[in-house]
Amino acid sequence: MDWSGRGQHAEFDATEETKIPLILESHLGHSVTALVESVRCRRIRLARKTVLVSRRLKKEEAMKEVEHLQRLKHSHIIRVVGTYTLPRKLSILLYPVAEYTLETFLETTLDDLPAEDRAARMYSISTFLRCLAKAVAYIHDNAMKHMDIKPKNLLVRDMRNSIICNQGKYKIYIADFGIARSYRSVDDCNTESPTAYTKMYAAPEVVAQERRDQKADIFSLGAVFAEMLAVLANNVDPDIPNSDILYSIRTSDATDSSYAGHAPTIQEWLRQLSITTYGFESDTYHSHITELVALMLSVDPTERPTANMVVDNIPFRAFCCDVNGGTEPFEAANRASERQLYDRAFEISEADLRYFRCMVDACVKVYSSREKLRYHTKVIRPWQQ
Repeated sequence: MDWSGRGQHAEFDATEETKIPLILESHLGHSVTALVESVRCRRIRLARKTVLVSRRLKKEEAMKEVEHLQRLKHSHIIRVVGTYTLPRKLSILLYPVAEYTLETFLETTLDDLPAEDRAARMYSISTFLRCLAKAVAYIHDNAMKHMDIKPKNLLVRDMRNSIICNQGKYKIYIADFGIARSYRSVDDCNTESPTAYTKMYAAPEVVAQERRDQKADIFSLGAVFAEMLAVLANNVDPDIPNSDILYSIRTSDATDSSYAGHAPTIQEWLRQLSITTYGFESDTYHSHITELVALMLSVDPTERPTANMVVDNIPFRAFCCDVNGGTEPFEAANRASERQLYDRAFEISEADLRYFRCMVDACVKVYSSREKLRYHTKVIRPWQQ
């Protein structure tokens, strides 16, 4: 995508800032090193992450995140649209823009919500487990480690006005590859050099700065899964505040609130957790998922499953994520009006029995009556038959 008219990666001098073809919409967040804003490029809404380049943080280091993301093309991984530089500034344009981080999504799900919205959120959380596992497996299969999986680095997008096929009402993405590492092969991922990390979600071997491989990501993912299961369990029995219980386990030691510091106790809590809705109705399924997450939090890396093992062992299997593949297509910012036009067009085509909607909940793709297919396919126009 040549967003700038100068190519995907453009350079502007100080006098050209007003010529950058982006319209600022809102402030999304910030950290010590970066500012994130929502911007409009033509009809597409993008996230702009701006990093100040200095003697301490050189442009080449800031570009590492771009290099990592350009290697990855997955429906649940944020995509790079382009970059541009101004004197002492590097801006990265990312797609899509999300309404929540997983952290804020889980927090607001615990609030008083209309029953329909709560049900949609709970259903989505249950599908996020497999979506995230598949995305991490894809990252690992490409000889890469994320190194900083945590709820703040996972984005959740409201898909209710989207025309993109998605089984749930919300969709999750892995973001922030700022400290990720890529290697020539999976075998080279085993390293012992010092690295930055977020202590709360880091694996024990990372905290100790010992030799580590891709299994460190599995521990961090397991910590995230534990928080998601706690929210699902809260909905099963509101009288048992599982999210609060998990928090109290982590903070029982005033000097260490990390998952690594309390892994055995959290594993014990997980194995007693009751999750009997949203795809985990059977005793086999809900005990299977809690045991799987407990193993992901093993102190010994060799006892943790690989990402592909996690994918294969999650009992509830989301469908649309398996079908989409590749990066997510661009969608116009005014999704509500576009969705109305889309729905009206298919009301007309359904009326003459030429086409039928996919039976997957919330999916908007269609198939023709002649094809007799039970999975997603492209629309076949009458003149193509």
